[in-house]
Amino acid sequence: MDSFKLKQLEGLAFEKYPKDYKDYILEEEKQILKLIEGTKRLLDVGCGSNFSIYEIAKKVKEYVGIDQDSSMLYEAKDKTSKLKNCKIQKLDVHQLSKNYPENYFDDAIAVLNALGCMGDELHWLNEVSKVTKNRIILSLVEKGHLEKRIKYYEDLNSSYIVMADGKETISSPLWGYSRAFSKEDIENYAKQTGLKVDQYTQLAKIGLLVVLKKT
Repeated sequence: MDSFKLKQLEGLAFEKYPKDYKDYILEEEKQILKLIEGTKRLLDVGCGSNFSIYEIAKKVKEYVGIDQDSSMLYEAKDKTSKLKNCKIQKLDVHQLSKNYPENYFDDAIAVLNALGCMGDELHWLNEVSKVTKNRIILSLVEKGHLEKRIKYYEDLNSSYIVMADGKETISSPLWGYSRAFSKEDIENYAKQTGLKVDQYTQLAKIGLLVVLKKT
């Protein structure tokens, strides 16, 4: 999807979102802005699709947003163009530790279910953990709400396929593969990557905000 089409979609999309998704995004922003109070260096993984990127970046001393999608990077740069503390970079999350020193960032965030769209969650979390000193804050879609998620794609007139992988994964032209998570999934990933779950917060009726800390 080219950046012009993405810009058109994003400009229209929020108004077309089902109420559950609107509530999820608004609650996500509220909770993350509260959590990053006092954070100096912040990493935003999969930053391009972050509706709240400008408000988040304003609250920290140094903001680094990474994404691999050129159109998403265009959006991220456009949204933060007035801020001087931002670095928007095309970078694979799995290459983070080769580009930043250990514990470089105070905190890391991944919003709008970014973890569910990137694959290889264990390596993802390991890489982010290596370069993050304190917390990894994840906004996820929660398992058990597949019908509400399907409504999102139908309301946006997007084609989609529900994958038979047991992860409630939806494949679509809009966001590629997007899977859901249970608390048990997150507990298992945390255990395997040397992290611990510090906080769960429900985000409206479909989402889950998770705060992970190093053990």
